[in-house]
Amino acid sequence: MGGQINYATTCQNWRHDKERVIESYLFARIPWKSEATAWHTFSSENKEFFYELSTAIGGESSFIYSISKLLCGIGGEFLDDGIYWISNAIKAFDIDLTQDKSGNTLFYLERYMRKYLFKNHDKVRQTPSLKAQAMIVLDFLVEQYSITGYLLREDIA
Repeated sequence: MGGQINYATTCQNWRHDKERVIESYLFARIPWKSEATAWHTFSSENKEFFYELSTAIGGESSFIYSISKLLCGIGGEFLDDGIYWISNAIKAFDIDLTQDKSGNTLFYLERYMRKYLFKNHDKVRQTPSLKAQAMIVLDFLVEQYSITGYLLREDIA
């Protein structure tokens, strides 16, 4: 009987490892300096890579956490593109933040949206397609009982 596999434990370990892999893959586990907002390795070719990840693993709360953290820090040069990655993931998947192990997903997502809308406020209000992308993310934040999401949504509505 020693050769039997405990599937419940195996699934829990895989779930935990999957989150760690996603966070590592999206640089969320690397301790960057707080003032770092760019990395020479990132280039415009990476935009398609991150978008494809949003369609492949975007339903994982660790994806939302990691991509938001990346966009608020070392991946800041992708700030404008990130709205598409995040809104695509939210639109395509039923994301459950009750499984959020980091506990910081909402914090980074709110921080990203504040940063994004501060930079692009007028552009978002005047461009219907961009406004639609922003509203997907803001509606998601409101569904998570985010006061910040509600205030930002009211500001651009």
